[in-house]
Amino acid sequence: MDTDLGLVFIFIYSIYWWKVFDSITLTQPKVDVGKDISIIIPVKNGIKHLKTSINQILFQNYSNFEVIYVDDHSVDDSFEYLKGFKDRFEQLSLLELERNNHGKKAALNKGVEASKFSWLALTDVDCIPSSSNWLYTMAQNATESKKIVIAYAPYSKTSGLLNLLIRFECWINGMQYLGACANGFPYMGVGRNLFYHKACLTAISCNSIFLMVMMICSSKVLPIDVIRPIL
Repeated sequence: MDTDLGLVFIFIYSIYWWKVFDSITLTQPKVDVGKDISIIIPVKNGIKHLKTSINQILFQNYSNFEVIYVDDHSVDDSFEYLKGFKDRFEQLSLLELERNNHGKKAALNKGVEASKFSWLALTDVDCIPSSSNWLYTMAQNATESKKIVIAYAPYSKTSGLLNLLIRFECWINGMQYLGACANGFPYMGVGRNLFYHKACLTAISCNSIFLMVMMICSSKVLPIDVIRPIL
């Protein structure tokens, strides 16, 4: 009996958040795009993922952007692999963390400091855009009054029960934080698919980039399947 009630609760709960999630998608405004963008990607032993993702990052259908990879003391050939693209892509910048600096937060900070442009797009090395219009879509949904875009980031579908559970959890979480944001109560986003203006960083000092952004910026939701983490 308890199991049946639990299943009913999960069903109703899922339907509610699906409705909220779906209503967001249907109300996305379209705005002009004229933003120069810096994509910042931390790298830690990511050569396996780079071979899958780098071309889809570099060949985004967007007029003016740079790509900054920041290596966090990789012990595989990640940095050497990236060097092979440097001469062919002038928009590509490669950075390495100093010996006394470690971790994703340090890599992101270094990338932000080195970035040339005011609009920043963050993702992870183990993620790939679902299309060449990822950057355009993110930029299109940001404005001067809406300086942060929170986007959905699902996991790729593979075989197996574990993958199914991971994708379901990601879907539930996505409906929750996107739905809350759409109703004026932003409380989180995912760093593997985030877009915001540098003004959000310079206004206050805080250890968490996302918390810093959320404290001072109005939020816009973009529940579009634009980044797929690689399992």
